[in-house]
Amino acid sequence: MKINKFIVAGALLVSVATFAQKDELKALKKIYNKDVIKGDDLTEYKSLVEKVQPLATEEGDKVYANFYKCMIPVLEFSAIDKTMPPLQIQLAFMKFVSPKAITELATGLNATLDYEKKTGKKYKLRILMKPFLLLNLSY
Repeated sequence: MKINKFIVAGALLVSVATFAQKDELKALKKIYNKDVIKGDDLTEYKSLVEKVQPLATEEGDKVYANFYKCMIPVLEFSAIDKTMPPLQIQLAFMKFVSPKAITELATGLNATLDYEKKTGKKYKLRILMKPFLLLNLSY
């Protein structure tokens, strides 16, 4: 009888964690898909990435959690005030872009593409092109 209670309790815990993880991934997707990301959105995005990383258990969830994590520098740069002089924008850009960040971005994008090809999903051009669209500066 006690074993059954433990099994039921364990199953409930796993299902609650799965639902929480899915909700956080949906919230990350919602913020990521915004055309303009502001400071509050960026703060929420970072906290959601930190929450979802340890909760991701399935392969797809791990891939997408890593994708959203590697996109943080791109989103940070997109949140910079584009009315600043070009030199200040370049200095701000240097804060967010490092060789490690570029490597993580390439790895995350490639892993996402590979996973979506493997599962038969059609990857969205908007998702892949967003880093480059966000970096488009007009000055």
